Amino acid sequence: MMVEEYGVMFAVVGISTVVGFILGKLSTNAMNNKKIGQRITTSEIEQWRINPKYSSILEQKNPETVAKAELAKLLKVKDANSSEVKRIRSDLSKFLTELSSIREEANLMKSDAEKAAQIEIALSMIMSSYSELRQDAENCNSINVGHGYSKRFLKFIVNGAVKPGLSRQMNNTSITDEIEDPFKQNLDLIASQMKGMVSEHQDSIGKFVGIN
Repeated sequence: MMVEEYGVMFAVVGISTVVGFILGKLSTNAMNNKKIGQRITTSEIEQWRINPKYSSILEQKNPETVAKAELAKLLKVKDANSSEVKRIRSDLSKFLTELSSIREEANLMKSDAEKAAQIEIALSMIMSSYSELRQDAENCNSINVGHGYSKRFLKFIVNGAVKPGLSRQMNNTSITDEIEDPFKQNLDLIASQMKGMVSEHQDSIGKFVGIN
């Protein structure tokens, strides 16, 4: 009798183990099926202008939690960038003060030679500093723009968005951006270089230094 009871017990345990294994596999397969197609592609990263490290965020076990953590990191970096913006504004104020001083000194000079020397040396030196300041400003602007796109993306995920709904949300805003700003930086660079190669003062500068 005891043997029969143990046999039944072992049979129940065996069946439970098999059923548990099958259910576990079904659950795993269901989870994997949900993740299929959730990877953010390279083309989507470029189109949405987001950080490439977000490519697998929707494949994580809890995308909303991961997105919240990434959003917190993003805001910290943005705070640091805001401090850089304040520094640039302070340096800009100093630049404008020095530029005004150079202009006032030049206006007090009597000869063209004195003014030319003031412009060539003093102005050229301060303009080199301005070039660095402008680059710093462009970097801050680039960071702010990048943060804007990534923040929008992460907030969609925090609110539960997944593909294909997420793609529709991101594409709608990206298309709007393209309509509002259809021009590309390559064309802007060409135009900028053209302007830099031609000056209204070319003839007078040439005569001043003896170039016919």
